[in-house]
Amino acid sequence: MTLVLFTLLYVPYVAHAAVTRPFWLDELFTFYIVTMPDWAGMMDLIQRGPDQNPPLFYALTRFIVSILGESEGAFRLPAMVGYWVFCVTLYAWVRLLGGARAAALAALVTPVLTAAVYYASEARPYGLALGWLGIGLLGWQLTRHPSWQAVGIVGLSTGLSIALALHYLIILPVCLLWAIEGLLAWRQRQLDGRRWIAMFSPLVVLALHSSFLYRQGQQRFWKISLEWKELADFYWWLLGSPAYLGLCAVVGLLTWSSLRRRTIHNRNADVWLISGVGFLCLPLLWMTFLKVTHQAMFQERYLLPTLVGLGGLTAYGLRHLPEHQTRLTTLAIWCLLGIPVSGAAMQPWRLSPQVLRKSWTCRIRTTRSSPPPTCTFQSGITTRGNSPNSSMLIPKSANHHPWQPASGPCNAIQTRRSGWTTMSFSVCGKEIFTSPATRPT
Repeated sequence: MTLVLFTLLYVPYVAHAAVTRPFWLDELFTFYIVTMPDWAGMMDLIQRGPDQNPPLFYALTRFIVSILGESEGAFRLPAMVGYWVFCVTLYAWVRLLGGARAAALAALVTPVLTAAVYYASEARPYGLALGWLGIGLLGWQLTRHPSWQAVGIVGLSTGLSIALALHYLIILPVCLLWAIEGLLAWRQRQLDGRRWIAMFSPLVVLALHSSFLYRQGQQRFWKISLEWKELADFYWWLLGSPAYLGLCAVVGLLTWSSLRRRTIHNRNADVWLISGVGFLCLPLLWMTFLKVTHQAMFQERYLLPTLVGLGGLTAYGLRHLPEHQTRLTTLAIWCLLGIPVSGAAMQPWRLSPQVLRKSWTCRIRTTRSSPPPTCTFQSGITTRGNSPNSSMLIPKSANHHPWQPASGPCNAIQTRRSGWTTMSFSVCGKEIFTSPATRPT
C-alpha cells in the first residue's frame, strides 16, 4: 500500500515537469543524437560528438521514442522510471536493514523532497542510471541473506553493470562500494568471494566500452577550474529544499526523544551507518581526488548517488520508532510529500507559449600555449510548431574542441524535425546556424 500511494503521488509530480518544461542545452544533445536518421549516424555522434555518454542510453531512448513519438514526455520517460525505481530500492534496502516502516518511508521520499528530483524529469541518463544503481545496492544487501544470496548476486552484478553502461561516472559509487565492502569484511573478519566477483563485474563493461572511452577521452572537458566552495554549494543544493528540511525536523525531534529510552540492537547497524556516511561523503572524496589530479569534473549531476547516503541516514533516526509514534510520523511524511505534489499538479499541463532564452558562458583551453578564449552559447527555444534547421558541429580532428569551429575544419550534421523546438548557437561570436545545402569550412 505504501508503494502504491507513493506512485500515485510521484507520477503526477514528475510527469508534470516532464511535459511542461522545455528542453535545455544538454537535453537538446539527447534529442539530436537520438533522432539521427540511422544508427550509424547516431553512433558516430556518440563517439566523436561533444556528448560523452555510453550508447546504451541513446539506444533505449531511441526505442521508446520510436514507439511513443517525439515528445518531451517520451524523451524523459527513462529518467522518470529510473528515478522511481531508485526510490523503491531505497525503501526495500532500509527494510532489509531492519528499519521500521516509518524509516523506510523516509528513505522512499527523500530523493523526491530534495532538489535532485529535477533529474527525474531530464532527458539524460542520470535518473535511469540511479535506478540500476539502486538495484545493485539492493542486490548487495540481499547477498547477506542466505536464502536470497543467489538473487542478490545476480542483482548486484546486473545492477552495477547496467548502471555503468548508462553513465561512466557510476564508477564512483562502484569504487565506494568496494571500499565499504572491504571495510565491512575487515571488521567482520569474513570474505565472500562470490560477492566480490559480482562487485567487480562492472569492469567488464568498461572493457567493452574501451574504444568509446579512448575517443571521448581525447576531448577536453568544458570546465577548466574548480573551487572548494562548489562542494558547499552542492550540499546546500541537495539539502536546502524546504520539504527536505521539514523532513529533517521531524526526524530530528523523534531521534532526540529516542535518546532517552533504550534502543533495540540492530545487527545491520554497521552496514547501515558505514554505507550512509560513505555515500554522503562521496562529493568530498571526489572533490579531493579532482584537486589532487588538477581536474574539474565536479558537477551535481555526477554526484546523485549521494542520495543513497542521504536517504539511509535520514531513515536511520527512525529505525526503531515505537508503534504509538509510527502513525503520526507517517502522516507527517505523507503531508510533506503531498504539498509540493498538489502544487505542481494544479499548474497548467502544457508547454509555456513564451519564448525562453538562456546563455551559457565558458572558457575553453585550446592548446597549452594559446590563451583560453571566452565562448558564449546561446539557445533560443520557441513555441512548438516551428521547424528548425540547426546543425551540430563535429571536429574532424580530436585536437579541435567540439565547441570551437574556428580551430579547424569541421563537418555539419544537419537535422530537420517538425513540430519541435528551434535552436541556434553562437560560439565565440561565430554563428553556426546552417542551411541544408551548405557546410562550414
